[in-house]
Amino acid sequence: MVKPKLLDQVKYAVRVRHMSYRTEQANVLKREIGWVNNVERAKKPTRLPVVFSKREVTEILLRLEGTKWLIASLLYGSGLRLLDCLRLRSKNCSDTRTYPLPWSILMS
Repeated sequence: MVKPKLLDQVKYAVRVRHMSYRTEQANVLKREIGWVNNVERAKKPTRLPVVFSKREVTEILLRLEGTKWLIASLLYGSGLRLLDCLRLRSKNCSDTRTYPLPWSILMS
């Protein structure tokens, strides 16, 4: 009788024993996985600040003009999401209803 190939033996053993792939490598193949030396750990990515200080916001807004300033002011003052702010149209505003605006927009 012909002995099955190694891969077929592994597949059969894994199916019968309901093992994970990692277990298959360690136990079914009867090999020691061993320790990997000289490996650098991944570095933590630098993260942007979640909240800007009032001074940082003022500096950013002072460098913007026109539509970009209006969008940034709305994002900061009203808490709109970017796409919601970009989709705003003048027809979305009603003449009969008043909307509170951030002081930064009113005072400029």
